[in-house]
Amino acid sequence: MNVGNEMVDPNRPYTVGCRLAHLVPDRTHAAAIEDAVTRVHRTTFLATELANLLGSTAIETERPTLGPTSSGSSKAKGPYGR
Repeated sequence: MNVGNEMVDPNRPYTVGCRLAHLVPDRTHAAAIEDAVTRVHRTTFLATELANLLGSTAIETERPTLGPTSSGSSKAKGPYGR
């Protein structure tokens, strides 16, 4: 099998793009997969926003959030007094 200028080994798995409806003919299953993908995408987006917000807050207040500084001494303590 020839793709462009490269040879593709027919015994090796490879990715082919297609519509979900062609891959999963049962509409109920396809809807469940689409819902799961949407929920994971939204959760990842919100987690990234939260991490960004917490990081920005930590920078503005100049508090370490992940433990002591690299020198081993920490002037400011974290939220749990560590």
